[in-house]
Amino acid sequence: MTQEGLCPEMTQWHFWLRLYDELHYNPETGLWTWKINKKGPGAKKGNQAGTVASINGVRRRFIKFEQEQYFAYRLAWFYMTQEWPTEIDHINRNSLDDSWHNLREVTHAENIANSSLRNNPKTGRFERHEGH
Repeated sequence: MTQEGLCPEMTQWHFWLRLYDELHYNPETGLWTWKINKKGPGAKKGNQAGTVASINGVRRRFIKFEQEQYFAYRLAWFYMTQEWPTEIDHINRNSLDDSWHNLREVTHAENIANSSLRNNPKTGRFERHEGH
């Protein structure tokens, strides 16, 4: 597997075409919907794509596509730019708001600078949380 789980024979362009053919991204709302029926629960034409899960205390939407799990915000960036981002920041710090105006590509340091302080139960200290 290569970057983002792409098989070597599937170029970014082919991946983008499949993504565009099978899913619709609404840049205003940040929501994804299926354009076609797929195998699996909920993956039916017109249904919202993805599931929400918590990772390190941060809720994120994941979408299973081409047998791989993707963060919805990374797919959104790829869908809109046809390039995989290095790191994405949710400007308003709401990790479930994947609307286009809320996403920006940043360095890791910039992403940390925009992260919120969270209590670390192991140390009892407030620390910057890297994932948002």
